Amino acid sequence: MCAFCNSAPESVNHLILHCSYAHKIWSYFIGGYNVRWVTTGSLEAQLLAWKFRRGRNRGRKIWPILIFAIVRAIWEERNRRVTANKPHRVEGIIINEVKALIFQWGNAEKWFWGNSFRDLVTHWKVMIDSS
Repeated sequence: MCAFCNSAPESVNHLILHCSYAHKIWSYFIGGYNVRWVTTGSLEAQLLAWKFRRGRNRGRKIWPILIFAIVRAIWEERNRRVTANKPHRVEGIIINEVKALIFQWGNAEKWFWGNSFRDLVTHWKVMIDSS
């Protein structure tokens, strides 16, 4: 059974795309881009659909890597629960882990020059709209 909702069989597509737990995480980030998001049937199809750039300024740079950060954070939480038998964490913690990955990867490209991780955590929408 799904490690998050415990109401559907575990599969990659369910865990990453269709589970209510994962949906809350996706909705948070997609909402920042003012995009209506409809999940496809598979992660592979979702990756193909993600290729169109969204956002402006810094957000346009973040968009292509956002899907990878979300998938990684959700998968790592799944592994924490299943293989490490760690306690369940709320979606907000996973959202901040996605932001940490974005900040780490973006810093390599100097996307957040002059900004702190705290700025990204507390002002996500402002940060993705600014240059």
